Amino acid sequence: MRQRLTAQVGRSLYVVETKDITHFTAEAKYVTVHSPYGELLFDGTLKALEEEFNDDFIRIHRSFLVRKCLLSDFRWKSNNWTVRIHGTTITLPVSRRKQQEVSELLGLETQKSA
Repeated sequence: MRQRLTAQVGRSLYVVETKDITHFTAEAKYVTVHSPYGELLFDGTLKALEEEFNDDFIRIHRSFLVRKCLLSDFRWKSNNWTVRIHGTTITLPVSRRKQQEVSELLGLETQKSA
């Protein structure tokens, strides 16, 4: 597992320590790396990142890969399951297929089925 991810923006090379990454967001063919220091567009796939960082991250939706230890506030809201990233105001949707896995990771039982 890599300790850093790098991305080139113009002539600049940006480096993010993997320990600082809170989550990844996929859109089209790019992945956005999120950390407390900002966002970085990464040329890769969420699937490849999921396989590489499987020990520390969980796929909660086809577009989101989140650091396991930062998952909190798993709740039913507006006909969808959501989780919040601990220490932030960021709330992300959890797909129906992933709700059981997220619930088990958090040691919870889901009360509503989607």
